[in-house]
Amino acid sequence: TLSNIWSIQVPRSGPLSAVSARPVTAGSQTIESVDVSRDGRWLVFDSDRDGNPDLYKMATAGGEPVRLTTDSAGDFSAAWSADGRQIVFHSLRTGNRDIFTMNADGTGIRRRTATPTEDLDPTWSPGDSALVFEVISETGQLLRTIPLWGGPDSGRTLDATGDFAKWSPSGEWIAYHATDGLRLVSPSGGPSRLVVENAMDGAEAFFAAWAPDGS
Repeated sequence: TLSNIWSIQVPRSGPLSAVSARPVTAGSQTIESVDVSRDGRWLVFDSDRDGNPDLYKMATAGGEPVRLTTDSAGDFSAAWSADGRQIVFHSLRTGNRDIFTMNADGTGIRRRTATPTEDLDPTWSPGDSALVFEVISETGQLLRTIPLWGGPDSGRTLDATGDFAKWSPSGEWIAYHATDGLRLVSPSGGPSRLVVENAMDGAEAFFAAWAPDGS
């Protein structure tokens, strides 16, 4: 399946037809995820345009993508740090999914997790001081945080079963998708709290995003 990135102007009111969208990338490729830098100037995305799933960055104004990774294994789920200087991602280069960070130009790649579990879909904390990501093991699926100043064993496994975690701007909560809806959990630990319950007809809440003021 081929997929590219498209852009559409958000209207002030009412719906807008998808036919008004413009292509941002083009070509025979599959792009699974994309993230926009905080200043709105850059995209980072995974693509198999050169035969292998690697990470690329590209100006939102247009131009040619710049290849950031060249490992023979797949690199996915890239996310910009708030200051735009770093990118976090998960990679299969260690034989299973582990978390890595790198500078925005592709240099300084650093492995952040080293476990037999599948560690994936990382996002940043406020201030870019820590990461939260999903951990899949034989015993289940949980969320884990890890500080950037610590080693692979310095993190905290949360009492939260789910995925697609997003840290609040204040750092007080982590929102995530669970089987019963959207939940909040404190990064310091403790029980989670259900905030959006799935509908009785099976409609499910996914992909939480925080308002800039955290409300």
